[in-house]
Amino acid sequence: MINSPFFCFSDDSRRDVRTRGSTFWRCDNQLMKIPVVNGLRTLELGTPGTMREWLNGLVLEGKKRATAGTAEEYEENEKEFFGERLALVNDELVMVATVEVTDVVESTFGNVPWSFAEAEGEGDTSLEEWREGHRRF
Repeated sequence: MINSPFFCFSDDSRRDVRTRGSTFWRCDNQLMKIPVVNGLRTLELGTPGTMREWLNGLVLEGKKRATAGTAEEYEENEKEFFGERLALVNDELVMVATVEVTDVVESTFGNVPWSFAEAEGEGDTSLEEWREGHRRF
């Protein structure tokens, strides 16, 4: 099992966002029909294809210990909670790891600290570089 921090944010720094500790996520509810694998809600990082392969690889190597998402992703989904285990999946919804949430924090995009950005493990060398990359995403 992999433990890592988690952050969620929105493109608009005035909107609420959340940070998640040691986990990745996805939710299963009546509206979204998010898949469940081995009894766990799934975590699908990035976009399908090369990006997801890269991000999953970072998790498996222990380099990616946090992740972020937008507040909009939670308008119809339940938030992750401390201790929850998620199924990190590939494009075919095959489970590649179990991730455990160790922290959940709500914040704004402008208040994300460097310690979180660095824990995402995506190679950013500064908070500004991290913010620019996440704005583009």
